[in-house]
Amino acid sequence: GVPDHLQKWQFYLSRNCSSYPYIPYVNSDSSPTTPPTAQPEKPILLLWVWPENYRWDFSDCKTFYNIDGCHLTDDRSLYNQADAVLIYHRDIKWDLSNLPPSPRPPFQRWIWLHAESPTNNKRIPGLENLFNLTLSYRRNADISVRNLLTISKTPNKKFELPKKDKLVCWFVSNIDPSTGTGTRMKYYEELSEHIKVNVGWIACRFYLSFENSIHKDYITEERLPNASVLAQYLLQLDKDDEAYRRYFAWGKHVSATPHLVIVNQECRCFRTE
Repeated sequence: GVPDHLQKWQFYLSRNCSSYPYIPYVNSDSSPTTPPTAQPEKPILLLWVWPENYRWDFSDCKTFYNIDGCHLTDDRSLYNQADAVLIYHRDIKWDLSNLPPSPRPPFQRWIWLHAESPTNNKRIPGLENLFNLTLSYRRNADISVRNLLTISKTPNKKFELPKKDKLVCWFVSNIDPSTGTGTRMKYYEELSEHIKVNVGWIACRFYLSFENSIHKDYITEERLPNASVLAQYLLQLDKDDEAYRRYFAWGKHVSATPHLVIVNQECRCFRTE
């Protein structure tokens, strides 16, 4: 599966190219009475390094999000023309030797992409004053990207209880204690003493969402009760469809923006330009 930190930055990149509408000129008349209006060139966003070598198709921005306002590329020959260069923090070498060359074009902005909490990201000396914009989950980032909710006056279609034969699932890729996962692993072990917890991609009525560290803006879930109390409550909900259905009442007028694992962040990172 895709690591936790890559799943987070998937949403980040699909934020900002939409501020540059691009409508190609189509000539339906072989003899137009007026010349076509020249279309502005799309700004170029250069992805300097594929994040941890995780690759996708740039056309997904158009396919899945109808975003086509900038030219996304990993072609370094376009460096001197690029309006912005996106650089993923975890891929920066300690000696900074793999950063773009200097001097940079005067119009160009460097965007620092930070997807994981400080606990799981090393602080690299020498990055101060190199970047023009920050792109992360933090609310005070230059480009703050969080899950989008859409509120509608018209109620969404009636919710149908999903047919799932498992009660509780947990998706996890990082169990390294050195990265701050010890607390959630301990809770998982305690909870497993009271209720069956399925680990992996399985259809369940409830999914556990445990971050591996606590930092500002990084975690939004409410504090869980002790494992025994939570287990008893989930078992009770499993027998009460009416109570279970109330957890989906918000979906009557609110919908969450779906996203892919990585692509979404890059598609939108020009919104603040």
